[in-house]
Amino acid sequence: MPAAFGAAPYGGAVLAHPRRGSSGPPVRSLADDLRARSDAELAELLAARPDLSRPLPGDLTALAARAATPASLSRAVDALDAGALSVLHALVGAGDPVQEAQLRRDLGLTAAALRAAVTDLWRVALVWRGGDGWHVPRGVADILGPSQAPAVVLDQPPLPAREVGPEPVDSAAGAATADLLEMVDELADLWGPTPPRVLRAGGLAVADLKTVAEALDLPPAHAAFVVEIAYAAGLVDDDGALDPVWAPTAAYDDWQQSGPAGRWLSLAQAWLATTRAPSLVGRRHQEKGPAINALAEGAATALGRSVRHDVLSLLAAVPPGAAPDVAAIQARLAWLRPRRPAAVLAELAAAALAEAAWLGMTGYGALASAGRALLRGAAEEEIIAALTLPDPVDHVLLQADLTAVAPGRLEGRLAAFLRLAADVESRGGATVYRFTPGSLRRPLDAGWDAQQVLDALDGASSTGVPQPLAYLVGDVARRHGGLRVGAATAYVRSDDHVAIEDLVERPDLGAYRLRRLAPGVAVAQVAPNVLLSALRQAGLLPVAEGPE
Repeated sequence: MPAAFGAAPYGGAVLAHPRRGSSGPPVRSLADDLRARSDAELAELLAARPDLSRPLPGDLTALAARAATPASLSRAVDALDAGALSVLHALVGAGDPVQEAQLRRDLGLTAAALRAAVTDLWRVALVWRGGDGWHVPRGVADILGPSQAPAVVLDQPPLPAREVGPEPVDSAAGAATADLLEMVDELADLWGPTPPRVLRAGGLAVADLKTVAEALDLPPAHAAFVVEIAYAAGLVDDDGALDPVWAPTAAYDDWQQSGPAGRWLSLAQAWLATTRAPSLVGRRHQEKGPAINALAEGAATALGRSVRHDVLSLLAAVPPGAAPDVAAIQARLAWLRPRRPAAVLAELAAAALAEAAWLGMTGYGALASAGRALLRGAAEEEIIAALTLPDPVDHVLLQADLTAVAPGRLEGRLAAFLRLAADVESRGGATVYRFTPGSLRRPLDAGWDAQQVLDALDGASSTGVPQPLAYLVGDVARRHGGLRVGAATAYVRSDDHVAIEDLVERPDLGAYRLRRLAPGVAVAQVAPNVLLSALRQAGLLPVAEGPE
């Protein structure tokens, strides 16, 4: 009989009740039952039902009272698999107390099978045994409801898997890992200079998510995952300003300095821990309600994290290099969590599998070696050693059609330069970058000159810089900066150019940050009425000027 909680059994041999046949006091309540348990059995109970230990109860009587509360009972019942739940239904339907012989006849089970099933329920305090038979805590019947008890099925549904092979799986997972690391860097490069605003209700605007999807050349669902995983790992966040924006954090700078394997590990650990559910982005909680935005509070659910862990446990249960059938995973989940809507579980399972593939936890539907090591709690060095990343390349092929082909994974300064100076046109075994006037403007905006851009291109290419690309760089550099845009809240002008020069140089007006823009014109970063008042206090005679 599989354990009532999770996919793995609690132990080997069936446990007899500790007071059975003993000369101790009779067991007349759940509290008496708990007092009769060993320290190991109590620890097992608290591990299976962690809500019982928060806060730590004062004694076993308090523990029994807490274990019988409706909220705690509901959580415990929700965690039962279909086999354990059907046995619990049968116990409730048989009355109180329940005799083993009677229940065995009613269910058609052997004594060993029935005793193992009830023992699993006893371990989690959903059954206690007195001298007159088995008892179910009060309140369980209300949680189960009046529905007819289902047929008792103790065997889990099969989990067939196709053989892929460990090496192809690890290779595919490594390629996905390299893509994800590059996408997170591209997201930070995109939001660094032009951070999107935080919506008044929280979250990222639909138009801003669309911009991310276009920049990364991804479908919206995949783009939402990249945004959410970067947020979960603390790499992007609300900057906390009065007019807040989504921007890279200081933690991103530290993350970027780590090796590729360490960077992936931090993303994978964040994904395992987060309650964020990128698959909810764009959905509606209510039929006529607003759509859920990325990074909004509505894009989180504890059930999503629970299903994610269940799916990964099932992937880890098959041999390395084997990919379980998706429908079989969904059927097993429906058996493990029978009180959850099957359609919701199937949807969340499909989302978890897609995210695991995007993250590089899986390849071809099978759990990769690094993901398997992470799930079993291996040391960080072992997890990093198990990660298979494509070998990096240190050059690109510049072509006359204004594209660059990277024949492998780029990293370091070359990867950063291409993210700055070019746009990704396609991904795959080789990444194709395209140079455009808009993309070449970015390094010039960052302070590069034309010769520095050409030198960087020449150093990155094994074939030199094609003439069309050199012409494009020069043309963009010649036109760059012809128009200039800045911010000014107020201006002051005068036909007396010398008077304007004196204003800019006056130390008593330094707080107003006056700056000469042209002969006879200065601008300031304060409101016009504030500047007007300051000039009058300085002994001058300015007048207000408007569009009319």
